[in-house]
Amino acid sequence: MQGTSDPKLYRELNVPRPASEVEAAAEGFQNELRELRAKYKLPDVYCIVRAVVLNDDGTEGDTMMRFQNGGSLWIVPMTAWAFGFEQSQQKALVSRLSKGAAS
Repeated sequence: MQGTSDPKLYRELNVPRPASEVEAAAEGFQNELRELRAKYKLPDVYCIVRAVVLNDDGTEGDTMMRFQNGGSLWIVPMTAWAFGFEQSQQKALVSRLSKGAAS
């Protein structure tokens, strides 16, 4: 499966929001993810999200959260597989780009 690239939406989603708003959004997302997991009969789902928060002191920062649904023994194998897969995709992209730049 391929990811999606939508630069306009990405910029819109990167607007800093108060931490309480981000947490409420993440909770809603997790609840809907549970429903989708059941609907599509997917036994194990692991999701990582990142958001930009506006801290109480006016500074901005990143936060990351993870949601796991299913068998807890699958967390490490699934995340290890994802890391290796994404790393190989990135290496292939860098290789293609460097070959194009060398031409």
